[in-house]
Amino acid sequence: MCSEALNKKELFERYLKYELLSIVGDRVPNVRMCLSRVLRQHFLSHNGAFIFDQDVNDAVRLLKKDKSMDVREHVMDIQTFPMNHDDS
Repeated sequence: MCSEALNKKELFERYLKYELLSIVGDRVPNVRMCLSRVLRQHFLSHNGAFIFDQDVNDAVRLLKKDKSMDVREHVMDIQTFPMNHDDS
């Protein structure tokens, strides 16, 4: 077994997170709507492994301003967290 074993969150962050979040700017509204649904499910039902993640919060903020109401409706009640604090 590799001494650098990664947990599920680390694997997701390393290999999937940035690709997934990159669709926040997709030109097809249904693609952005799918992302808004995924993020809503994450914030509401998975104890939010990424609810304090700056990139995830930034994506939610962008989706809340989306030109499509269908996209916005899935994220409008998600509370994002400010990322101005120092974690040290």
